[in-house]
Amino acid sequence: METQETCHHLMNQIDSKRDLMISTGIVKGLGSSETIQYSQELDKLIIRFQRKCNCWSEFLLID
Repeated sequence: METQETCHHLMNQIDSKRDLMISTGIVKGLGSSETIQYSQELDKLIIRFQRKCNCWSEFLLID
């Protein structure tokens, strides 16, 4: 159960960081240092999620 809760927590962090990156990119530009920083932080969260959560495929939105 702890792993599932951790996966959900990481997914929430990923969603929040993605939203922050997008809104910063809209306001400050895609090349701004702040947008790039959020992008790198998002990458690290995604990698953590993929390593920790072997169930990551269930979180993908597949039509």
